[in-house]
Amino acid sequence: MLVSQAIANAIVIGHSVIALNGPWAFHTGDDPRWAEPGFDDSGWETVDLTPAPGAHDPDVGLTGYVPGWTARGHPGYSGYAWYRLHIAVSGDDTLALSGPTAVDDGYTVFLNGVRLGQEGAPYSIRPHYFVLPRLQSATIAIRVWVASRTVRASPEDAGGIHIAPALGSVGAIHEHYVAQWSQTLWGYVVDLIEPVAFVVLAVVALALRQRWMAFALVLTAIFRVNQVTFFWGHFETTHFYLAVRTILGPLSIVAWLVAWVAWFRVRRRSGQWLAVMAAILISIGLFARQLSALHIPSIWFPFGVGVSRTQFAYAAFDLVLLTLFAWTIFTSLLETSPSTS
Repeated sequence: MLVSQAIANAIVIGHSVIALNGPWAFHTGDDPRWAEPGFDDSGWETVDLTPAPGAHDPDVGLTGYVPGWTARGHPGYSGYAWYRLHIAVSGDDTLALSGPTAVDDGYTVFLNGVRLGQEGAPYSIRPHYFVLPRLQSATIAIRVWVASRTVRASPEDAGGIHIAPALGSVGAIHEHYVAQWSQTLWGYVVDLIEPVAFVVLAVVALALRQRWMAFALVLTAIFRVNQVTFFWGHFETTHFYLAVRTILGPLSIVAWLVAWVAWFRVRRRSGQWLAVMAAILISIGLFARQLSALHIPSIWFPFGVGVSRTQFAYAAFDLVLLTLFAWTIFTSLLETSPSTS
């Protein structure tokens, strides 16, 4: 089976997966005629979606990541844009197309002018693939839309396709799809574990009569689990996700400020350095965006799985706060125990 991309040599697919890095024809704006295979896109600019070696997204570490169009000559642009690629196919195997992944914010895929499918945020970040009809040649057109709030939130990287589509046999593309989902699931599994730990610590805080700290822990747990429900589930909208973050983010910061003031007022001599360390660690998570703006690395890859700076900070915070609680209980028992003669 041979596949040739525009301005590229023929390549052999077999049972492998070929990333359609392009170059793609690219144009901002929106016109339904741009889905048609006969449309002349020779005057469009070209975009190469080939990732740099070791490139990954800044959230969970999905491989093959490239910057968006704001980093490619269209700073501040929001709205619609189109990508087009012409391919020629020979062979009898049934092919499948892996949809683009990590798209800002939604997309629609067309094959020879026929819509294959579409995804809107938040589902456009999830892996998808489409089984293709038998064909000799094809024009793949992808209509992309990004909201102005997404561009404002990430002005140096937003807009369009971040991980290129891929073409291959149905079996190979399915394996590719499973591998992408595995990266996504493992990337957020820590965000599911941490809220459970926060709730457990909240129960201990209540036992120590630290109600504000318990409240802050519960708020942080809800804030973190919302990350999981948004990226894993199929029921939470982008508006609801952003509303939760907008409300719970500042509220969590206020709750933690009051919680630490209450703690140091009551526990002046009980593990002060542990408390300071815990306060610093929780702040790393609460002010993640501000730290990223300072170009502090936001993700690492232990065991090949992307773990964010916030996940590391919260995991360390859980251990430090648990130690602080244990130390507080231990010293309280010593103070209340009868002295021996």
